[in-house]
Amino acid sequence: MKLPALPKSAQAKGGKGGMVLPNGTDLRQVMVLSKDDWQRIQYQLNKRNIEAERQKKAQEERDRMHELSKERVKNWTNTVVVSDTIGDILNPFAENFPKIQ
Repeated sequence: MKLPALPKSAQAKGGKGGMVLPNGTDLRQVMVLSKDDWQRIQYQLNKRNIEAERQKKAQEERDRMHELSKERVKNWTNTVVVSDTIGDILNPFAENFPKIQ
């Protein structure tokens, strides 16, 4: 089976053999990459930005948790004293156990 002839625009200029696109790109100089290779190259080029974004999100999450913790602790009373008092009220068997001083 004989392949059809290339159109004039796809033939190499100057008779060197090979293919040249209408915009002048020599297809002998083109490298075809797999999707995995392309993604690896993109990651290598952008890894600083990706890492900076990850660190920023992690810091924002730590700050959010810190603020949440401060809000929860803000109105706490002395939990040891409160637990002894509430324990005496709620536990009918409290008199059987020594109190922690």
